[in-house]
Amino acid sequence: LEVPNVFTPDGDGHNPTFWVGGIGHGEWLLEVYNRWGGQVYRRSPYANDWAAEGLPGGVYFYRLSREEIGFSIKGTV
Repeated sequence: LEVPNVFTPDGDGHNPTFWVGGIGHGEWLLEVYNRWGGQVYRRSPYANDWAAEGLPGGVYFYRLSREEIGFSIKGTV
């Protein structure tokens, strides 16, 4: 997987979504949390389309998982 540590949903058309390379097909779940632990996004199957609509700039914590293969990765963006 190629998971970015930054993306820029600022309307300029460059890196507008949290795009994870290598997820291909499958039921990937993306969960995103703010710095207080509040969930701000959840989608399954994830389609490389989270653009942080309505959220302020900052650091967010994510968990990307695929239950059928028992895989999970966590990080910040």
